[in-house]
Amino acid sequence: MTDFQQETQKLSTDPRVELFEFDATNLGGGVYRFYSGAPSDATLVWQTMLFVPLPVEANGWEFSGKGSLPTPVMRISNVHLLMSAIIANVGDPLGATITRWVTYEKFLDAGSSPDADAYRKEIYQIERKVSEDEEMVEFELSAAIDQDGRKLPGRQVVRGFCNHRPRVHVAGTVDTFSYVNATCPYAGSDTPTQGGTEGPFFDFNGKQVGSATEEVFSKQLNSCCRVRFAPLGLPLPFRGFPAVDRIRRES
Repeated sequence: MTDFQQETQKLSTDPRVELFEFDATNLGGGVYRFYSGAPSDATLVWQTMLFVPLPVEANGWEFSGKGSLPTPVMRISNVHLLMSAIIANVGDPLGATITRWVTYEKFLDAGSSPDADAYRKEIYQIERKVSEDEEMVEFELSAAIDQDGRKLPGRQVVRGFCNHRPRVHVAGTVDTFSYVNATCPYAGSDTPTQGGTEGPFFDFNGKQVGSATEEVFSKQLNSCCRVRFAPLGLPLPFRGFPAVDRIRRES
């Protein structure tokens, strides 16, 4: 029996902690970690990962013996419009992964008996965004292994918008970029490892500009993707669906 199981079997257990990871890297976003705590609470460290306090209300985690998988409903505080900013960055969060860890306070990195293996882990995917306002964002989740009735593509079909995450210019430098968390492969006319330049640079309308500080990725097919990759003879890594239309046209 593991330390986690032994603690669970006690009549009086250590305070239980629920930790969450919102992983939107497959949508061009980042990884956000939080736990169900008040904003005034301290940041927790679990398996060397930092989890910030954020009020969370959730139900429906329970597994039953009837064969059906849980479909939890998760409500996350939208304090300072943090969740709205995350959603605005990735677009429709459909398909983002929510990982839930359940452990006890004593097993945290700063606990009385640190144990990185003492936990229960559950993985879910966001099935749909139910609601969003200034107070909270509500998601409906499904178990990651529950693929019954799933349709392709597994994300919202958007015609003219690419959800790749581009490189970021490092403030205070002339032409230095950060590629951390970047999913767009654009690195200029040649990759830095080959000794090439990271330009040319383009503005929002696809017009070439003279410096890295003026560069803007519009995430549009023609003004962003085509002007950067077509001159290099490279395929366009556009993640939108430019062929779709609102109206069905008869031939």
